[in-house]
Amino acid sequence: MADTVSYPKDLAEFVTRKLSESRSQGLRTKALTSLLEIAFFSSLKTEEGQPIISALSCLDPENPDPDPPRNIRPDRWQFSRFREPLPLTGSNLVKLAKAADPRASLLAVYPNC
Repeated sequence: MADTVSYPKDLAEFVTRKLSESRSQGLRTKALTSLLEIAFFSSLKTEEGQPIISALSCLDPENPDPDPPRNIRPDRWQFSRFREPLPLTGSNLVKLAKAADPRASLLAVYPNC
């Protein structure tokens, strides 16, 4: 039995295929591969001796809520943006992950693709 090794690119291709099958608007494989690589390698690091745990979501900053419900409740999620966009790098993700508790927040990313 041969061992199979998978990489972020393999996962990106799989997700891209699934998104195209469901007719969802998806990311390009190259952008998704980059996102998965940065997330994976950042998760291997530590900050102040603590593991890096983050929750990421792809979100268009020009249209963050494309299909809002009719009745918006007070405790519904909110979108807040930085004054200037930050590039998604491993070091930026490590720093932001410690500031954004994944139990209560998502870090929104938007690839320029």
